[in-house]
Amino acid sequence: MPGYRLLNPSSSGRIWVLWQPHLLSITLISFTEQYVHCQVTPQSGGLSYFFTAIYASNAAAERYTLWLQLKQLAQNIGTAPWMVGGDFNEIRFSSEKVGGQPAHSRRLAKFNHCISACCLQDLKATGNPFTWSNHQINRIAFKLDRVMVNTHWLTTHTDSYVQFHAEGLSDHAVLQVTVRPTVPSGPRPFKYFQLWEQHTDFIDLVRSGWPFRVSGSPMYVLVKKLQHLKHIIKRWNRESFGPIQNALSHSRSTLSQAQESLMHHPTDPVFILAESEARYAYLESSNKKKPFTDRNLVNCGFLKETEIQNSFTQALKHE
Repeated sequence: MPGYRLLNPSSSGRIWVLWQPHLLSITLISFTEQYVHCQVTPQSGGLSYFFTAIYASNAAAERYTLWLQLKQLAQNIGTAPWMVGGDFNEIRFSSEKVGGQPAHSRRLAKFNHCISACCLQDLKATGNPFTWSNHQINRIAFKLDRVMVNTHWLTTHTDSYVQFHAEGLSDHAVLQVTVRPTVPSGPRPFKYFQLWEQHTDFIDLVRSGWPFRVSGSPMYVLVKKLQHLKHIIKRWNRESFGPIQNALSHSRSTLSQAQESLMHHPTDPVFILAESEARYAYLESSNKKKPFTDRNLVNCGFLKETEIQNSFTQALKHE
């Protein structure tokens, strides 16, 4: 992803840590196939903290090894804030499961003993109480994903919380941790969609919009022409492809509402069927939108990558 750095130390590639280097500095400390442990330092000069990303094994015996490793990590944390989050592939309480076989009490006890030994507790949470589902009529759902913190985190990040979003097309819910209020962003950058090149009107649109008259240096003229063309293309995109995007937004909203209703009625076959139908409709809309593989090629009128030149060459070669 442009503007991000990737930490993927495991040979299996099970856990990826991505961050924006102008906001954070990440230092890898240790890792296994089931966790990545690192130190996070805000570039703003804020307090550093430890973060451990978890992707626990499906095998109970391997998870027991992870619990031991977390206890060892806890011994070296000291008084620093620590956040541990991800897919633990285990529940803490029998209430964190609906459907299927009864919860395994011995496994629950081992997991809770690990949490207690590490002096961790669940971070305040909102949203979906179950973070994994089989999406079948015979519904089975668990809270397998969670975020836990130590007391030093709670004293230094008092307003932090985790939100569990609806899972959408995935079988896992998305976790979003809020550490500070969201800072409003600037205008959205102009994005170039490859699907435009397949439309019969696109080349003529570029050709008709390019002869915009402007005086100045060559670079100034280029910037102004691109800005003028950007507005023409954005309006054309809304008119030509808006229905596809609107259908996707509608189906996404319908699926989110169906999954929220299912949270409150996890075993009701009516809500299970409604969620299944909404998932199918959203998948259909997503498939129609797949050609919209966007590239941030133009921002504020400047050329960012050379690919856009290929699309404009035919329109401009006779100018």
